[in-house]
Amino acid sequence: MFGQIEALWSASRYDVPVIIVIFNNRCYNETRVRMFAQGGRQAQEQKDMLCYLGDPNVEYVQVASAFGIQGEQVSTPDQIGPAMRRAVRTTRDGRPYLIDALIERSGSGAELSWYPDYSLAESRQRRV
Repeated sequence: MFGQIEALWSASRYDVPVIIVIFNNRCYNETRVRMFAQGGRQAQEQKDMLCYLGDPNVEYVQVASAFGIQGEQVSTPDQIGPAMRRAVRTTRDGRPYLIDALIERSGSGAELSWYPDYSLAESRQRRV
């Protein structure tokens, strides 16, 4: 999410045979843990203004597909082996492969999925 999506374009264009694994906890975990450790209003109210990345979830497999890269999402340990075998086969054929591994959030506020309820479309004033 920090400006790395363009690397998928490069990997696809230049046939980089690499397995890309995203450890996806749907949040900026380190940032939230550090912020909550400092205390302050967000920690007191248990509201994480910045770090939760769900709703909508980023579908990295679809993003990779937009660049012509095959991939899959795994969410259980038994899915990892078969996914890695498919990834290895694909890289042996000279193409990149992406695995979006859903992992657990941890640390202070890990269970939080709150974010500010705001809609830019609803806030604008229409001119008549």
